Amino acid sequence: MSACPHHKETLMLDIFGELNQSFKASLEQHLSSCPDCAIEKDAITQTLTIAKTALDAPPLGEVEAAAMRERVIRDLAIGAKNPPKRKQPFFFSRAFIPTLASASVLLIALGFMASKLLTGPEINQSTRLTVLQEQLPADDLAIINNLDLLTNLDALDKLARAIDQSQPPSPHNNVQGKYGHVKKTILS
Repeated sequence: MSACPHHKETLMLDIFGELNQSFKASLEQHLSSCPDCAIEKDAITQTLTIAKTALDAPPLGEVEAAAMRERVIRDLAIGAKNPPKRKQPFFFSRAFIPTLASASVLLIALGFMASKLLTGPEINQSTRLTVLQEQLPADDLAIINNLDLLTNLDALDKLARAIDQSQPPSPHNNVQGKYGHVKKTILS
């Protein structure tokens, strides 16, 4: 025998006198038709009655009441002199520092991994040249392919200018070169 599971809470509220009138009428109607719930209510009521009579508090004498009142007043005065310290929020406490450090390291690692993923695969020099050759016009591509030759010609031009400046010009048949240096023409 056991009470209906959906009526157990209603039984307890009724026993403690906290059930409103509309639910109380509904419970009384249910108790008249369900003997298990009626027996359950009686059993709980008897158990509570026995517990109350067995555990009655001894009467408090005047001397004991005065002593209790003095202790309460003294404890309140001590509490007023030494108010409890306000507890710091967790993120301001020393216990939060390792958590913050761990989170920072994790964010740095995630940022590093994300940057590797977002930059895409690395392109080697030959792949880069192939892509560049496909995108450049033919004239620009010829200049890039002959870049070594052009840098050597530039170095030779600088050398020729330096040599021409170090020699005094000769009045015989000197001709100004294309790059500003003096060419000597030989007459035969």
